[in-house]
Amino acid sequence: MAPEERRQDSDGYWYTFEQFMRYYKNRSYWDQAKQEAGRSTAQGIAWEFHGGMDAAVPADEPGAAPAASGTAAPDGEPAVAPVAPGTAAPAAAPAALPTALVVAAPAAARAAAPAEPGASQPGSPGQKKRDALAEFRMTHDLGAPAAALALAPAAPADESVAAPAATGALAAPAPAVAPAASAAEPGAASAASGASQPGSPSPGDLQLAVYVPAWGNSEFLVTTLPRQQTAFKASTDSSRVASSARQAMDLAYALAEYLPLRASDFVNFDLGSHLSESSPVAVVAEKVARVLDNNRPPYCRIDFFCYMPTGEVVRCHPGSSRQGDMKPHTMLPGCNLFDAASARSVGVGATLHQRPPRLVASSGAPQPGGLLCTREDMTALCVYDIQQTSWKRVHQKLRELGHEDQELDWSNGGHFPWWVWLANVGWMQNVANDGITRVRLSVSDGFRCVIVDSVRGTYRISADHNGKPIVNPPPPLYDP
Repeated sequence: MAPEERRQDSDGYWYTFEQFMRYYKNRSYWDQAKQEAGRSTAQGIAWEFHGGMDAAVPADEPGAAPAASGTAAPDGEPAVAPVAPGTAAPAAAPAALPTALVVAAPAAARAAAPAEPGASQPGSPGQKKRDALAEFRMTHDLGAPAAALALAPAAPADESVAAPAATGALAAPAPAVAPAASAAEPGAASAASGASQPGSPSPGDLQLAVYVPAWGNSEFLVTTLPRQQTAFKASTDSSRVASSARQAMDLAYALAEYLPLRASDFVNFDLGSHLSESSPVAVVAEKVARVLDNNRPPYCRIDFFCYMPTGEVVRCHPGSSRQGDMKPHTMLPGCNLFDAASARSVGVGATLHQRPPRLVASSGAPQPGGLLCTREDMTALCVYDIQQTSWKRVHQKLRELGHEDQELDWSNGGHFPWWVWLANVGWMQNVANDGITRVRLSVSDGFRCVIVDSVRGTYRISADHNGKPIVNPPPPLYDP
């Protein structure tokens, strides 16, 4: 097949073979899809996959699933998919699905007559995708995220979406859950629901909507924020209201003891439309616990976090004018800046910069030689956080150590978000080069320094006689 060949799915978009296989895990859907030029090879593939049976494909839908020749489903009974020669016949009465997962198929779905031209057939890629997404949300108790709806177009008004029937009525039944890698597929990995995944998701990844839970039904929005709201409303401070974005930001700092809070609890206008072109699920004032605000000491940083229906979280900080606003910082679904499972309970602000990026997607103590952070991870950080996490704070940590010889391991990030600091200055980022494996504070014969072990070498960062940071040996210019 041509390396750049694409075929059209039922959603109207064109995908490569790799993208088809990433979602469906079965080549038959690629073979049934419409080719860029001419008719697909659905008939030939149907012959191959069904043992040479006499398959018939309706003229109005070249990619339809084949029907058994010379057979007709009795009235009121679903059509049963044919059994390939040499395979055991199915049991007479398969075990029923749990009641919570069974959705009765409407009469239109049981009918054997072909669908109208342009409508999705049972077993077609579009119907498969809708079935998989619907059942995944059902089994994982998730809402319908907009990202899922965007990838799986809604069924026409005359076409009801039903869960797969227990008797195999569909020619190619939808998987029980969203497609995941099987043990027979080397190199494939399945993602756990709600778990953070390393790196940013690919825009063309068809699994994005499946693996990103919606924020709308998270514990943070459903339980945590209402509890905070109750405490706030019971206080005398609840009478304070902001009527502009800058007033809202100032008031958020004044109400720091009650945070996190929905912005709607203390503003009298639609702050979400001011901060974002798209309507957020919620706009929440939150503390960024590990980032200080040098403009408002001794406060830590407070920002508005816009939780978007597509899974992104956009961080905003209105200034005294539009020109003074912080550039919105967008955190994509699956990013490793925070732990997604914790964020769904306590919010993104409280979970930012708690662990090095490469440890966010794993658990346990750092492994010797394992990467903790790369330059790529540093570029995903918020610029403001980088600027506020300065050498001055690190130098203070060094001076707090005793005079005896010692080493304090900083690798897991529990003591200090060192990866945010090392992203601070361009020349210092050269210390990271291809990745950092270990960070520790050291006192040896009165000499205090930060020791950074990276892929290309070990560096010691200490203070000169003016208190400015110096690196030995000088790191080479980064050349990927």
